[in-house]
Amino acid sequence: MRLPLLLHALTRPDRVFANPALAERLARPLLVPLLLLALFLPYAAGQRLVTGYYENPYMSTLAAMEVESRIDSLMIGAPPEARAQAKERMLRTLLGGQGVVFRTISVLLASLFFLLLAAEAWLVHSVLAQFFGGQETRLPGGRRPSLLLFLTAFLPLALRKLLEGVLMAAKNPALAADALSVEEYRRLSRVSFSFLDRFLPAVGRPPLPPLVHSLLGILTDPFFLWLLFLLTVGGREVYRVRLRGALAMAALLLALIALQVGLLARLGIRWEI
Repeated sequence: MRLPLLLHALTRPDRVFANPALAERLARPLLVPLLLLALFLPYAAGQRLVTGYYENPYMSTLAAMEVESRIDSLMIGAPPEARAQAKERMLRTLLGGQGVVFRTISVLLASLFFLLLAAEAWLVHSVLAQFFGGQETRLPGGRRPSLLLFLTAFLPLALRKLLEGVLMAAKNPALAADALSVEEYRRLSRVSFSFLDRFLPAVGRPPLPPLVHSLLGILTDPFFLWLLFLLTVGGREVYRVRLRGALAMAALLLALIALQVGLLARLGIRWEI
């Protein structure tokens, strides 16, 4: 997909993915791998910048304090030498040479999980389309235009992660130096594009349940609203459904994504798209 066509798909998807004149161009074999690469590279770059931001003395000190507290609580009654060795090993793992390998793996896993989320969203959206009477016409070679629509629609989220990384890399780590824990430091230093977070306190107990916060955060994030627009306008033409049906399908999908992120948060698994 050439750049002008890609930009057109990001602004007027209804004129791209359901256009018979573009069917042959959309059916090219390398288009899907190129779109996957366009999703993976900016997301991985942004994730690496975010991870690199937390490689600072403030984060290291907080991590060391938490490690010491956990070891002391888990190894009550153990000899001081054993506790000291356990603390040293854990700190070496978190902050030492092995941390580089772990950070690289975490960046790759987060980026792959993002691609899996896009694939999961496409499959769920395809199922939802059946309930709204959607019918999809395949491209030459059997490719489904809805797959191309979703790979393109998730590009704003990949760009969002890249912008988040750039903004965090430009921040001074000392701005959150008053944090008393790793979690509080992350909350104080994170970059959020959601308008909701402008009205919520950065510290203290969150005033909203995780599921509600996740849903409202997505619905007030301009990049997710861009995704909602692309899926609504593009989905209407790709599945040949009414505008209200396309909007309902896209809104339900975002609600399911928010539910998934919220459930992970309740399980103690912190993952931000």
